[in-house]
Amino acid sequence: MNTNYYNLNREDATAVESTSSSLTILPSIVMQIASGYIFDIFGRQMTVYYSLVFSGFIMIFFPLFAPNSYGFYMCRVIFSITSAPISNNPLVNDYVVKESRGAAVSFTMMGLSLGIIISLSVLF
Repeated sequence: MNTNYYNLNREDATAVESTSSSLTILPSIVMQIASGYIFDIFGRQMTVYYSLVFSGFIMIFFPLFAPNSYGFYMCRVIFSITSAPISNNPLVNDYVVKESRGAAVSFTMMGLSLGIIISLSVLF
């Protein structure tokens, strides 16, 4: 095990990130399409609940598998599969009245954008 793995230079970290991002595209697209059927078969709330639980469980394994790049790639692909139903859920359409759905979706996107901005400001 490489004990200096977590101190990657910028070029190596960029290479690992770009490879993992390209590996997650196809499974994420397939899961986005399949999540509509999963919502109809297993129910909306339970699908979102289990997706959150499994995504959180996979987050535990990122630091454990990170010294091995293939383990990191595997965790990243599994995380993209388990987190796809969260971003594609129909809960706004189910629980928000038709006149205010646009506001609900915009508040969701504002919260997502704010979370990304805060996490990037903490990282850099």
